[in-house]
Amino acid sequence: MSWQEIKCSSDVCGVVQIIKKAIRTGKWDRCSPSVKSLRDELSECEGVILRGNRIFIPPELQRRVLELVHEGHQGIVKCKQLLRGKVWWVGMDRDVEAMCKTCEPYQLVSAYNAPAPLVTTEMPRAPWKFCSTDLLGPLPDGRHVIVIIDYFSRYFEVALIRSTRTENVRVFRCNIC
Repeated sequence: MSWQEIKCSSDVCGVVQIIKKAIRTGKWDRCSPSVKSLRDELSECEGVILRGNRIFIPPELQRRVLELVHEGHQGIVKCKQLLRGKVWWVGMDRDVEAMCKTCEPYQLVSAYNAPAPLVTTEMPRAPWKFCSTDLLGPLPDGRHVIVIIDYFSRYFEVALIRSTRTENVRVFRCNIC
């Protein structure tokens, strides 16, 4: 889509004309609240409205822009990301979501996967028979935090270690058990 095409569409679009007039006069009473809230970001360049460095797409061209960005069926996040860098219109995110949700290829690859059901673990019969270990880090000083929790007593041990190499983790664990 060319600059000239956007300019021609902007010249005949009533919405764009209202916004242009508001930019020139400072009277925003005829604009929608969502446009009015952005008045400090809007400007005009060669008859085309800009929001910062992003081009305002007139309503007549919005569907075509959506189709162009959605050509590769990349999904909602990627389409929004591509559009947000270059263009803008009121409700753009909502329009992207609506287009992607009605796209058959997108629906096939983004099928809802139900989360795995929670599985309870059997209570151990004695302390330190069933434990859980986790590592956190590195901390700003380069060390790591190691935590071991006993499932029987819910007792936990925490220590700082310099390295997460197997030898260090095994030595710590053996000292507890």
